[in-house]
Amino acid sequence: MLADLKDAGQLENTFVFYFGDHGGVLPRSKGYVFESGLHVPFVVRVPENYRDRVDRELGSRTNGFVSFIDFAPTVLNLAGVEIPDAFDGEAFLGPRVSATSVDKRDTTFSYSDRMDEKYDLVRAVRVGNWKYIRYFEAQYPNSLENQYRYEMLAYQEWRELAKESNLPPEQLAFFQPRPVEALFDLSNDPHEVENLASSGEHGSRLMEMRKLLDDHLKETNDLGFFPEAIWLREGLDNPVQFGIQNHDRIAKYIDTANIALMPWDQATSPLLSAMNSADPWVRYWALCAASSKVAGDDDARETAASDDSMLKLATRLTLDSEPLVAARAIEFLALLGKADPRDVLMRSVQRSRDAVEALQVLNIAAYFHANGDGEFPIDPDALEFSFPVDPKGEITRRLQHFAGTKK
Repeated sequence: MLADLKDAGQLENTFVFYFGDHGGVLPRSKGYVFESGLHVPFVVRVPENYRDRVDRELGSRTNGFVSFIDFAPTVLNLAGVEIPDAFDGEAFLGPRVSATSVDKRDTTFSYSDRMDEKYDLVRAVRVGNWKYIRYFEAQYPNSLENQYRYEMLAYQEWRELAKESNLPPEQLAFFQPRPVEALFDLSNDPHEVENLASSGEHGSRLMEMRKLLDDHLKETNDLGFFPEAIWLREGLDNPVQFGIQNHDRIAKYIDTANIALMPWDQATSPLLSAMNSADPWVRYWALCAASSKVAGDDDARETAASDDSMLKLATRLTLDSEPLVAARAIEFLALLGKADPRDVLMRSVQRSRDAVEALQVLNIAAYFHANGDGEFPIDPDALEFSFPVDPKGEITRRLQHFAGTKK
């Protein structure tokens, strides 16, 4: 590329950005919010004819945080174009950007959502060497089936070793429910293994970073808190405007999901209230918060399993008019050991209006299927769809997984 630019006489007129993808296919890299997936190589070649636009010594390196979201405003700034107010990123090169200010940048936000057929909703913030991760669907292990990943030998071997329980706890955790939130000190724990969220010593930092992330999600109108099928259906024409119009609803969904951060005895009343909401996506997030809580907390699960009012309400919600709410309700009951989820999940798939909605139901089914070794393996022949299924699409991948025809 540099040779081509030189031959064209444009090498010294061209800024060249060289950067990597998010960690390739190594476990805990691409698709996750661990530093092994977020921290990628990045080099900028500054052309001789425009060195005066960059307040940085050639060959120098910054420890300031730069994100992909900063690329667009940086290119506009280098070109002398006014940066629109709507841009979320910040320029890190060009006029009016000092090297000293960039070196001081120490905060970055990150996220994980759907990757191919695998759904997840994870948000994180890093400040200096402190990292906070919020798992909004903590019931799902990081290992939840994704065909792309499990075509890789490292993932296959890791899963086989996990089945044999031939792993130390730190490595086996990849195949277990996750904590609702996690706090890491990267200066002492660069691989994000020791969760300090429950450490009283770091309680103030936990609350500070929790609030920082929470405020950011609400300020940016994070569309991930609408089920994907819904905002595609209602907001695809103008997602930014859709987010602005639904600012209060999104904030409500985030607050509902955050009930999972409470001790179970304090969470019961707000969960019951939210499960009775007229807004289906408040009901959805209340059920998800309940599942998120009980999956990794034995005491909460035991207490919830004996709560008649919650069990009756969750049972009623398995008949909800929204297939995704019904699927969340049966997920919660199955986690409590109170129901076989398959009939409700199959009905929810059949009632789904499109492939995206059905795919999210199948994500719950994949969790219970657990590679065919779970308590509730899924029979793909029992699933019916109200729309044509793409033979090369994500739903087909899930069906292949249930049938055992793919690794």
